Amino acid sequence: MDRRIQSTIEYIEVHFQQRVPVRVLARSVNTSYWHFCRLFRSEVGFSPGEYHKFVKLRHAKDLLEKTFMSVKEIAGMVGMDESHFVREFRERNGCTPRRYRRECVSRRDRAA
Repeated sequence: MDRRIQSTIEYIEVHFQQRVPVRVLARSVNTSYWHFCRLFRSEVGFSPGEYHKFVKLRHAKDLLEKTFMSVKEIAGMVGMDESHFVREFRERNGCTPRRYRRECVSRRDRAA
């Protein structure tokens, strides 16, 4: 993987809660906006914005599985407002965060 994209991925993984414009990410690795977007998509398969959202939702799933935090608190932890978070979560996972937690917990209880 291109080292510029790898460093961007590492940055997004650590700072997923923050909103960082793609232009800033491109500038940080000394590329133009358009070249950075094309390079990122060819290396990762997502646009930088899509990848950032993917990372936020992955962290949210982990929090839903492992904590008793409310959906509103989790949305805030990953840097999203609650309604946007619920809509994005449902779109990517096929169910609401509450339903995901309920089904995940019941699967875990059955396995134990």
